[in-house]
Amino acid sequence: MLKQFCLLMLVTAGVARGQEIFQKDQVDKPAAPVGGQAMLSEFLTHNVRVPFLNKVEGTEGKVEIKGVIEPDGSTSSLEIVRSLNKESDSEALRVFGIFGGWKPAEKDGKPVRQWFSYSLGFGAAELDDFHKNSYEFDFLFDGAYKKVKEENEAMYRILVAVDQSGIPVGQVRFSTRTKGRWSAQQDLETTRMPVESGMLSLL
Repeated sequence: MLKQFCLLMLVTAGVARGQEIFQKDQVDKPAAPVGGQAMLSEFLTHNVRVPFLNKVEGTEGKVEIKGVIEPDGSTSSLEIVRSLNKESDSEALRVFGIFGGWKPAEKDGKPVRQWFSYSLGFGAAELDDFHKNSYEFDFLFDGAYKKVKEENEAMYRILVAVDQSGIPVGQVRFSTRTKGRWSAQQDLETTRMPVESGMLSLL
């Protein structure tokens, strides 16, 4: 019985050592992105999605995230150390959750688990054609159905209400401009347009 107990203790201790998570300065060779920091920066540049609410509110700043780089190069135990807002925090967790391009840390010639941390920046991003008060996009088009910026150049207007994620909600509204005045807005489902109308290509 004593022999079995000692064997169990040895096995348990071995498992615990195998699951130990090291700090960067505790390993012989720290974990690093495959291709170096330049590759990680490139990945983040092309994969981080600035939350819609950040664009609406003009929010910018950093999210500090930490987690574990596993011996197989994947990440686990991701958590937010310093928050910016809920939407930015979720995006940081998402993008680091899909990045599996890590060279694991090494200790005594073997891959081991290691803690890592990273500050992910979210810069200011402009949001065109958006009315913050009514939470809707306001698109203007000229007589050739080309998008324009100035109202005095426009003949058609499409208004699209969205939620806080930027997802369209409710009915799309449509109006036309004649002699400098806009017609009453109508839901597009009730607006009759000729099949050959170029406006249909905008919807």
